Amino acid sequence: MIPTEPNLKQIYSGLKSKLKKYEENGYQLFKIQWETPNEFSDWYKEQYNTQKHKCAYCGTDQDNIRKVIDNRILTSKRFDLGRGRRGNNLEVERKEPNENYDKTNCVLICYFCNNAKSDVFSKKEFLPIAKEIGKVLKKNIEGIDKIKKGIKDAKWIFAKTYAKTAPHEYIIKNQNLELFNAIANLIDTKGYTKDFTLSGHTETNKYFDIDGYRYWHYDVVLNRTDKKTKWKM
Repeated sequence: MIPTEPNLKQIYSGLKSKLKKYEENGYQLFKIQWETPNEFSDWYKEQYNTQKHKCAYCGTDQDNIRKVIDNRILTSKRFDLGRGRRGNNLEVERKEPNENYDKTNCVLICYFCNNAKSDVFSKKEFLPIAKEIGKVLKKNIEGIDKIKKGIKDAKWIFAKTYAKTAPHEYIIKNQNLELFNAIANLIDTKGYTKDFTLSGHTETNKYFDIDGYRYWHYDVVLNRTDKKTKWKM
């Protein structure tokens, strides 16, 4: 998905601010070809379509990159900074880091490649590194796709005992081993901690959210509940 006009203006503003900061410190390291936000926006859209919304270095589709970020498969504080957040859009990259921001020297690349390349490597030097980044991203994208298919195919059992107080569904580990292990690993390694109180008893659990559902596990049981569901505490 191509960035909105406000986002494109924000990207352009960021480039201009970067240039101004260098100039204030006595450096003239680069120039920016685009004189207005509209000129930059037109170039970005054209370049985005030319690249078929894929990173120019690792070749990963930006929509798939958003998938691993939005599902918190890969995490960073930079993904949670509100207006200043990164990762959601392809970023402007100079193929030769000591040359200008212009049409001949710029392409669009993903956050992961841009963060790794920085202003250290030339395009030629960085491409072998980008290839490995692409492999890691592909593995994570395929992983979340497989989990979501498993969730869809699984036969979730409604917990009748808690129908009125804490409505949720569950599956049993030995009947859904691969899915159980995959989601349990996400909960244990990337989940968040939250307290909940039920019938006067408070517990602290780790959770992981996928597509509007909250998942948690006890021993051999994997539970989930719609995040919109209200429990009677």
